[in-house]
Amino acid sequence: MKSELIDLTGQKFGKITIIKQVKKPEHIKYTKSTYWLYRCDCGIERIINGYKLRRFKLKKGFDLSCGCDRKEKSFIKRKAYLENHREERREYLENHREERREYQKKYQEKYQETHDRKQYFSHYFKKYGMTKEEYIQFFNNQNGKCKICGKHQSELKRRLAVDHCHITGRIRGLICANCNTAIGFFNDDPVLVGKAKIYLENC
Repeated sequence: MKSELIDLTGQKFGKITIIKQVKKPEHIKYTKSTYWLYRCDCGIERIINGYKLRRFKLKKGFDLSCGCDRKEKSFIKRKAYLENHREERREYLENHREERREYQKKYQEKYQETHDRKQYFSHYFKKYGMTKEEYIQFFNNQNGKCKICGKHQSELKRRLAVDHCHITGRIRGLICANCNTAIGFFNDDPVLVGKAKIYLENC
C-alpha cells in the first residue's frame, strides 16, 4: 500500500525552510523520491531530494544547509590556521622565495599555453564577433606588427589588441597596448591626433 505523502511546506530542517513541492528535475530519471524547493537562511533557493530530509532527521549534530555553512566553517578554520602559523609561514616564504618565484613563472607559462589563448579568442568573439581564424588573418596581413607604430609582436609583452570603431563596430586592425591607449585618450578623433602631431613638430 502506497504511503500518504507528508506535506513539508513551511517546515525547517537545520538552516533550510521548505517552500513547496516541485516536479522531479528532468535530468533525474531513476528515482521515485519527491523533490522540494527550499530557501536557506543565507537567501539561496534550491531543490532538495526528500530522501536527504529523512536522513537529516536521523543524524544528530548535522546542520542542513545549501552549503554556506561549510564555506563559513572552512573560512574560519583557514583564518585560525593562518593566525596560529604566521611566523612559520613567514619563515618558509623567506627561505623559499626563489623556489616559489621559479615555480610561479613555470606555472604561468604552462597556464598561458593551455588557457590564455582560448580565453583571448573567446573574449574576441563575444565582444567583436571575431573568430580565431579572422584574428590570425589580420595578424598575418599586418606581418605580426602593430598597425600604427609597427612594433612586432615579439617586441611586446602583451598580445596585439583588436581595435574597432566605437560607432560602427567595424574592426580596423590590430594595434599594441600603447597605441590602443593613446587613441583612446584622443577619443578616436583624427582632429585631436592631428593637433597633437602639429604640437610635437613645432616644439
